[in-house]
Amino acid sequence: MKNIINIFILIFFSIHTNAQIIEEKKNDYNKFYLSSGILIFAGISTHISTIIIDKKNFQKEFQENFSFLSSSSDEYLSYIPIITVYSFDIFKNQTKNTFIEKSILLLKSEILNYVIVNSIKRITRIERPDKSDKLAFPSGHTSNAFVLATFMDNELREKSKLFSVLAYSLASTTGILRIINNKHWLPDVMLGAGIGILSTTLSYKTHNYKWTKNKNLKNFFIFPKFLKKEKSVCIFFKF
Repeated sequence: MKNIINIFILIFFSIHTNAQIIEEKKNDYNKFYLSSGILIFAGISTHISTIIIDKKNFQKEFQENFSFLSSSSDEYLSYIPIITVYSFDIFKNQTKNTFIEKSILLLKSEILNYVIVNSIKRITRIERPDKSDKLAFPSGHTSNAFVLATFMDNELREKSKLFSVLAYSLASTTGILRIINNKHWLPDVMLGAGIGILSTTLSYKTHNYKWTKNKNLKNFFIFPKFLKKEKSVCIFFKF
């Protein structure tokens, strides 16, 4: 049980670090870099060494104690943050950035995350715990969950720190479920979380926000439409 306690400390340290609201933007980004750096270091170190945690023993211990919590919700939980952020547009409640601006930021974050994660997967070729393939390291589900969590944190933290806590709690739950479902080792999840946070942070840090200067784009609005037998996207532009 000691190893299980260690991972929860690591994960929730990241949540606590990222969920804090501070006034200086520079320090804000430093907090993201710190938490992503800790998770990336922890993921790599536990992958190459068994001194701190033996990933195979940890996996066995985790399965023995928490297999009853196995669930397919790890496929869906990570998307709650993106639904939450864009729901503010539906109700005409402004987030940190305009629809176009935050959509570009999200796209940049997802592309960067995808390239990094899949490049590492192809190079390392680590077998999953369930032996389904050799694309375990790092966890793509976890990295995507933390991309969306960091996205929600950036867009909504000024409204309430509860949004940040919710976002990282959902992302951490996704990572934990990937281990419980025997799809990933502990190092896969920690590295994935770190890459996800870093990808979104770099996207926000390097963004020049040129789209906000275009007044016409502020009148642009889009949202998904779901009916029983129809799925579509509605696009509006106010002239």
